[in-house]
Order: sequence, then C-alpha cells, then structure tokens
Amino acid sequence: MGINGLSKAIKPIEERASLYESASKYPAIMVFVYDGPGRPALKRGRRVQNSPPFWTAPSMDIVQAFGYYVHQAPGEAEAELAMLNQHGLLDAVITSDSDVFVFGATTVYRTIPAKTRRFEDEIAVYTAENISNVIGLTKKGLILVALLCGGDYDAVGLDGCGPATALGLAKCGYGESLIQIVQTFHGERLTAAIAQWRLDLQKELFSNSSGHLRGKERSLAKSIPDSFPSLDTLSLYLEPVVSAGASSHLAPVYDFRHREPSLNRLVMVSSTHLGWNTEEIIKDKFKRNVWEGVFLQMLYSKFILYDHTQQILATPNIQARLFNRKIANRAGRMAPNTSRYQARLLVSAQNFIALMNPSFQSSTNSDTFRAWVHIDALPERLLQELSGDTKTTQKADKSRVMFVEGSSGDSSQQAAAFPEPTKHHRGGILEALDHMMKGEYASSTTRSLLIDPNVIDLTEDSDHEKRSISIPSSLPETECSIIDLT
Repeated sequence: MGINGLSKAIKPIEERASLYESASKYPAIMVFVYDGPGRPALKRGRRVQNSPPFWTAPSMDIVQAFGYYVHQAPGEAEAELAMLNQHGLLDAVITSDSDVFVFGATTVYRTIPAKTRRFEDEIAVYTAENISNVIGLTKKGLILVALLCGGDYDAVGLDGCGPATALGLAKCGYGESLIQIVQTFHGERLTAAIAQWRLDLQKELFSNSSGHLRGKERSLAKSIPDSFPSLDTLSLYLEPVVSAGASSHLAPVYDFRHREPSLNRLVMVSSTHLGWNTEEIIKDKFKRNVWEGVFLQMLYSKFILYDHTQQILATPNIQARLFNRKIANRAGRMAPNTSRYQARLLVSAQNFIALMNPSFQSSTNSDTFRAWVHIDALPERLLQELSGDTKTTQKADKSRVMFVEGSSGDSSQQAAAFPEPTKHHRGGILEALDHMMKGEYASSTTRSLLIDPNVIDLTEDSDHEKRSISIPSSLPETECSIIDLT
C-alpha cells in the first residue's frame, strides 16, 4: 500500500530500464527482508497480526536454497530496506509500497505487468535524486505528503487534502520546518511552535502566495483540526525501528556476496513445501524451472573454471558439460540497444542430478537443458571459440575466469557417467583455486586434475572436515580473509 496518491504523483519521473542492464550485467544478489516484531501494532486502522504469516518459514527456506539472503528486520521491512539502501549496502529496493520513499530509499525498482512491458525484463526505476530535482520533493517533504494524504499509519491524513495540494505544500518547505520544530522544541514550546506552523500552513492555503498550489484552498484551511499533525504518526516515519549503527558498523554485518544455489537443498525444500515428492516429478520440474537458473549463476561465480578440451565449466560446487553451443538470434521482445545475438547452449545436467540426490538416476541422452546466455556473461575463452577467435588471451588478471588447459584425456570420458569424487580430485581443485586467487596459474600436475567428469562437491572432505581457502589481503574485490567453500 503506502502513501495515498504518492505513486501517481511521482509517475512523471518514472524511468524504464532493463533489469539485466540495471544490474550492470551481473546477476542480482537478492536480499529478502521480512517484517520484525517491532513493526507498528496498527496499520490502516487494523491490528497487525503478531505471529508471522504461514508462508514465512517456507519462503525463507526456498530463498536460501537458491543462494539468496534472508534478513529479519527489527521493525517494518520497508524501513529496513530504505536504511540499507541509504547506506549503500543495497543498490536498489524492489517493492510496490510507496512508504519506502518516505523512509529514504534512494533507488527503487517496480515490476511492470507483463502485458504492458516493451521487453521481457523491463522494470520501472525511481530515484530520490529525480524525485527531488524534477518534482521538488525531499525526504522531509515526502513525510509531509504522508501526513497530509494519509497512509499505512494514518489512513485518512488531513481530510480533503489530495496529492496535488500536498505536493504544493511540501514544495513550500513545510515538511522541513515541521521536522525542525519537532527536533528542536519540547513540551509547551513544542505545542506553541506546532500551533504557529499550523497557522502558517492555513495562511498558505488561503492565499497560495507561493504559487505552488493549483489555487486557493480556503475550505481546506478552515477544516484543519488542532490535532493535525499527529506527532505519533510523524515519529513512525521519522524514527522507524531499524537496525542500529552507522554504515561503518553495518557493512561487516550485511556483506552480501554472490552465492550459488544448493541443488540438494532445493530438492529438500521442493519436496517439503511444494509437494514435489518423486524423482520423476522433481527432475521434470527442475528441468523446466530450475536448471537454467542454476547454470547462469555458475557463470557469474568468481571461481569458475573452463576446460576447453572437454567443454566443461566448473565451480567449487558444481560443473556442467556443454554438448552444443552456438551464437543465435534470440526471439522475443528485447531491450533497446540490446543485441539479439546470444549464446544458445545445450548443457548436460548429469552433475546437477548427482548433486540433487545421489540416488537419482541419470540418462546421458535425456538429462540436458538449453540455456540462453548474454555474450558478456561467457568465459572469454568460450566466447573466443564461439566467435572463431583462436587468439590466446593475455588478460587473465582482468578476467573472472581462469583458463585451464586440462589433459587431452580420452574422448570416451566425455560421455562417461559421474562417479563419486575422490579426495585426490578435490585437492586438485582446491589447489587450483588457491593458485588462481594468488594470481598464479596452477602447476601442470594440477591442470590434469582440474576438470574431470567426476562430481565436484566441496561441501566436505572424505574425512568430513570442512575446507577453506585463504585469500591474500591484496586480492582485488575481495574483502574477507577466508572463503568457506561449504
């Protein structure tokens, strides 16, 4: 819901964009924020349910199985999201609730109904900068609009005041002056200052001396009660219950990083919460709805390896063999200035199935899926092969991908099933990743072990001890000292 009439009022500054382009051509790291116990007890005149909705726990399980993050807000989720966005801990907030603007969010994405989209991933983008520069509303002005128009904390607001009048009064600076009064005075002095502020507001409605109103609003001026504005409602917007601390204290706590989905965990939550309880149903559902997304998340891992001799992509958690690949013209509605030419890949899901459940049976012929991939998401060596460029790249230090020469091997291995991995193979992968993060290439011995048709599962060693890799403090774009591959 949010503020009455605000969404329509800020419609003129709406920009349309591609979600893929807005995410800087990297996958979005999704953080799902849930309401907490400190949220207001009443919203729009109704008592808020104390216990979480029935879908809370199942949705949290599914979100985390996909590698995304769950965050419990101490109060309103919208207020917490706005705070994280203000401190730069989240790049944008996806919500249809206009309260998030009043709480101070700087960038907000909104979904667009499929029928009205010009292209598949089109989204509406709103920024606090445009709201301020184009419409003339600051955060304090938005709080005044909420008090005048009404919202979740006061369904009515100032009776008879519409969004146009509220925006005009906000442009006059009455939001800034009200908040300054509240933050400066107390007791009787606060009461007197609020009374004078209300009188000034009435004078503006009578005269429209600023010219920001559509006309004189004398009837509205006469109807303003002495109880306006509600300081309790103002406090809910001005001082929402959010996680405490300045951004320097918050950063280590909210360190959101790209994580790959867990196929085994996805199987468990799908069986528990979605009723997908047979191997046949699970494999069918995953082939149609899950595998392509898991594969795309693989491509954006900082630790992805590509063995061009066997056409295998691998991360510490999963691997996939490419059976067919080509650059093709993708049909459908595409974003402006976006090339229709993308990589069309036929991918083996044998390793995916082995990680879903060790007892699942895999068929080399049927367990494949197709994936469309943006060209710039491909490992550079793979892109060179698809474009016919056989030049050797010297940009390993600028790439997210380490090119692995691999062993020539036997061609019969390429169609082999995926047996249980050995500790020897895991050690090779770990050694290679350690070299990669230190800016070195793996030894020739390690290269022959890097990519193998075996399942790569680094969740634990054969002796059940968790493995981790140390990272030098000088590693670019890495802020932690340990990456836990469990």
